[in-house]
Amino acid sequence: MTDVKSNQKYDLLLLGMFSLLVYYLGAKFDLQENFDSFCDLYERFEVDELMLVALALVPASVIYFWRRWQEIRQANRRLAAALKEIEHLRGILPICCSCKKIRDDDGYWHEVEAYFETHLDSSFTHGICNDCIAKLYPELHQKMMAGKQPWENGLEPDNTGGSS
Repeated sequence: MTDVKSNQKYDLLLLGMFSLLVYYLGAKFDLQENFDSFCDLYERFEVDELMLVALALVPASVIYFWRRWQEIRQANRRLAAALKEIEHLRGILPICCSCKKIRDDDGYWHEVEAYFETHLDSSFTHGICNDCIAKLYPELHQKMMAGKQPWENGLEPDNTGGSS
């Protein structure tokens, strides 16, 4: 959006400079009188009437190009909204509700760890959350709830640096 605004400012600056140049040249070389004398010399070409046509075409072309510019702006807004939606959809991962594999863009299913390692440039370490400890290892969970660390009960601590 800032590029469009800077382009508009640049266009307005060029238009202003061109207008000043035309005014300066018109005043210096008396272009209006020269144009009038040219029209008198070549009356058979009806140049002065063509000047009226040109004067009518200028506002018409300004209106035409203004409308085209508005259409382009509207199309750009629609494209920006579509791009935003695509980026949002890109953030949605199709995952199997049973085995939790993730489907890639080519339709292949991958383990969660493998998918993230290839797409996010990351690696995984494994641990086990408290809910799963309670479900899978109820005795260990009871000891943990009693305030004892698992290795105090004969289990070795996790030395891999992983989360627990």
